[in-house]
Amino acid sequence: MVDNTYHGWTNHSTWMVGLWFNDGFDKHSGSELEADDYRNWVWNYLEDNTEITGFVADVVTGFLASVNWIELADHVRDANKLEGADA
Repeated sequence: MVDNTYHGWTNHSTWMVGLWFNDGFDKHSGSELEADDYRNWVWNYLEDNTEITGFVADVVTGFLASVNWIELADHVRDANKLEGADA
């Protein structure tokens, strides 16, 4: 069996979205957002950037298809709980 995890995340795509969008996700600090909320947030970001077209858009779409959005939502929720415990 092949291990496709990446830096402790489900896969490279999930890690990469968490890395690049973490600051945006942090703006929802204290919110109980679900996986679909994060998925929609990233897709809306991409739709607002109209220079992402053609081949690049197809690659990004494929890349985002493998993101574990539930893991990202859980990670933000857990991080927010830890920050609250430290305060």
